Amino acid sequence: MKTEEKSNEITAIPELLDLLDLKGMIITIDAMGCQKKIVEKIAEKEAEYVISLKGNQQSIHRDVKEFFEHPCDGAYCQCYHIQRGEYTIEIGHGRIENAPVIFAGILIGFQKR
Repeated sequence: MKTEEKSNEITAIPELLDLLDLKGMIITIDAMGCQKKIVEKIAEKEAEYVISLKGNQQSIHRDVKEFFEHPCDGAYCQCYHIQRGEYTIEIGHGRIENAPVIFAGILIGFQKR
């Protein structure tokens, strides 16, 4: 999809989403797609989403970081369906990289931003 000369990807993404049947799909977008209209369009199309955040999205970035840094006692983890683990991958030449993985099924309060 080609954007108009004075347009950009942020305005083109909702138009592209309109063209697709996304019901039940999981949409992934880099930090550029962390826009209310884009997320609302994905939800309207009955799809789920995974969207990156960057530090220049200061308020929501800070809130999400604090959410995931919260000590995960039993009640907190159960309330938000949090699972913690570690992802291990061999990256070549015998090197192994370990990365923490945190999954939260419910992110209450972030939907309004």
